[in-house]
Amino acid sequence: MDTRKPHNFPGTSEQFVRDLVFLNNGFHLPANAEFGTPRHYPPLQYDPLQNDTLLRVYLQRTRCQPVGGHRTLRYKRLDFANLTSWPGLEIDLPIALYSLSEILPKINALYRTNLALTDIVDAAFEPMQYPVMMVANPNSLAWQGQVRIPVCFNLAEATPNQHLVGFEREEVSLTSVTPVTDLMGFDHADMVNVNDLHGFREFAG
Repeated sequence: MDTRKPHNFPGTSEQFVRDLVFLNNGFHLPANAEFGTPRHYPPLQYDPLQNDTLLRVYLQRTRCQPVGGHRTLRYKRLDFANLTSWPGLEIDLPIALYSLSEILPKINALYRTNLALTDIVDAAFEPMQYPVMMVANPNSLAWQGQVRIPVCFNLAEATPNQHLVGFEREEVSLTSVTPVTDLMGFDHADMVNVNDLHGFREFAG
């Protein structure tokens, strides 16, 4: 049994990027720092942290902050592949069509994250589709990569208005049901004793 304790990622991308910049550059970014669009860039050969993202940071000069301008910083974004949940936990969904944005609150609850719509590439998925993958938005400040979302589709919770893809509902009349004695061309007189069916025993002759 997997007894590993899952990680917690409760911060937003804006909060995480400040920690990641400090971890990799030693800079405490002020509250009024503004961010450009992150760009993937191959890590430098001798970089022990394998920083793979470039981000331009803008600082507005104020009375209390005499430093202004912009600077491009290098850091490493968090990877969706490192998201873990308690073993065996799944997102239980009734049969229906969904998009990742619709179930994002459930994903955040499962992984103890605070992902926003801007952190993911929204995608629709059909009932019983496996696997359901969540891919990071290339413009996410703090996230990259992809992860398989453990989804369980619960047929019992489907409502009458939720049609399965490719199937149409039909009304069935009880009068149209074939009597069991008429199945497969046999009438009542031809029915075999049920006691002779177990294990397909040979009839004694």
